[in-house]
Amino acid sequence: MASITVACFYGMYRGAINLGVEGIPDVPGIGWAACFAFVWGVAALMAREDIARAKLALARAEEDPRERLQRRVARVNSLFTEATALMDDLRRDLEAQQATRQALLEETEHQQHLLEVNKDEAEKIRKLFVGETEKSIRAARLREWMFLLIGLAASIPIGLLVNWMS
Repeated sequence: MASITVACFYGMYRGAINLGVEGIPDVPGIGWAACFAFVWGVAALMAREDIARAKLALARAEEDPRERLQRRVARVNSLFTEATALMDDLRRDLEAQQATRQALLEETEHQQHLLEVNKDEAEKIRKLFVGETEKSIRAARLREWMFLLIGLAASIPIGLLVNWMS
């Protein structure tokens, strides 16, 4: 901290000389005035920091060592309590994840079993549909041939009747 302060003072000193000699020729003392104000500002800030540090050291020195130890023990206990609660939460989360995993595995096995059963049933249904489709195709062809034959059988007498009447 002291070397930083010395460097600041030297920089202000060089700045004051430059301002007084070269920067503002009509007002030669402005550099020194700025330097003086800056030095006192830095000194005041450093003093304020030192006073705050001294007050904190004094408060720590005035504190009873038993109270400080009790406060630290209480803090350690609270941290252990928090760590225990966190461990319990993690354990519960892990158990929940394991239960979910087990349920998913069981559901997967059930779905695979259903797929195997469904494959067999789907094959049976396909065979049934194919069989029924073939039967319906045969029946439709038979019906078409019957209509053709009935049409032919009916058209010959009607044609003869029309020719006879004309």
